[in-house]
Amino acid sequence: MSRQPGMDELRTALGHGARGYVHAVAPPALLHQAADAVQTGGMWLPAEVVNAVVRVLSTTLDGPRNVTRAVDALLGSLTERERAVAEAVAAGLSNKEVARRLDITERTVKAHLSSAFRKLGVRDRMQLVVRLRMAAEPNRDVG
Repeated sequence: MSRQPGMDELRTALGHGARGYVHAVAPPALLHQAADAVQTGGMWLPAEVVNAVVRVLSTTLDGPRNVTRAVDALLGSLTERERAVAEAVAAGLSNKEVARRLDITERTVKAHLSSAFRKLGVRDRMQLVVRLRMAAEPNRDVG
């Protein structure tokens, strides 16, 4: 927790093994979500940080629709709508932006994402991008 979160402090915290980073005066529900994520082996970072990382990682995908047959096969287990949501998220769009683009509610975006995450065996947006990148470049190390 931090009273004045910033990128330098975030980098330092992650460098020392932190798996979560949240503003100290965040709403209680958000603090509970962060604690749950960390306790179950995940990470918790501010949404703007995750979105920035997703955008950077997604540039290596060269557009989720055109990467490889492996990515198409990976996404083939999804419904048409789940795939559209997953591709938009992999391109770095926020839930609000995806909802606007697909003319659905943010709640529906979250439902499709949850289903896609389950089918693809990932826990979050970052893992989705990494999974797609690995499918696109199976012989290349991620990171």
